Amino acid sequence: MSDKVIVDGKVAVLVSGGFGGGWSTWMKYHLSDGPCRSMAFEPKVVEILLAGLMDKNRAERKVTKDKIEAYMAEAYPDFYAGGIDGLRIVWVPQGAKFHIEEYDGNETLVLESDMDWLTA
Repeated sequence: MSDKVIVDGKVAVLVSGGFGGGWSTWMKYHLSDGPCRSMAFEPKVVEILLAGLMDKNRAERKVTKDKIEAYMAEAYPDFYAGGIDGLRIVWVPQGAKFHIEEYDGNETLVLESDMDWLTA
């Protein structure tokens, strides 16, 4: 669905911290490439977050959150935005394989290169 935001060879991946609901792991809205996997790369949300990164006070951060909620409500009416409060960008090297682990809404990005694999 969406293009990825790439800066200096790194891809912006959206990951939610905190507890409650996960950004890309608690989706109700399904896309052709699987359950909302593209939401981890949603370029408009990345754009809003990047613009809001300079926000230092709580009121300005709320404006950023409200902009994301408004965009998602319009673009994806069935989207569950429970992970929006702790939403952040993790920059991943382009082409790197990763997955997003989730526990009670708290998401953690894990690179394939950081995993210990067993061989049968």
